[in-house]
Amino acid sequence: MNLIYAHRGSSAQYAEHTRAAYLQAISDGADGV
Repeated sequence: MNLIYAHRGSSAQYAEHTRAAYLQAISDGADGV
């Protein structure tokens, strides 16, 4: 089983290390940030 961690959040859509980027990463299916 592979786990996907979004280290900087969803940085393709939002600025890195922002709440919006982290929330989007979880919404996109990341297992953790």
